[in-house]
Amino acid sequence: MSNLDYIAEDANTEMFEFFRMTGTELSGGACRGFQGEEKSAPEGQFATSVRVFGRRRQQEITAVYPAAERGAMLEALGRTFRSLRFVDEG
Repeated sequence: MSNLDYIAEDANTEMFEFFRMTGTELSGGACRGFQGEEKSAPEGQFATSVRVFGRRRQQEITAVYPAAERGAMLEALGRTFRSLRFVDEG
């Protein structure tokens, strides 16, 4: 994930604090992160986003899935978060 643009560390910290108030904090990874609320998507599907933070970078990952795959998809999002690392931030 090193191809993402850098942003000012204080601006990234402000974004992190905002998501701390609105999402569920994730743990167990090399980065900080939050899972957003599940939202309804078209055609009876759902969408959940995970936002991952390094010191000066962030990335959002969104999964769209049918209700029958909800549990498996949320587990996969958690595993994905725990596997991520911003390689050039240490």
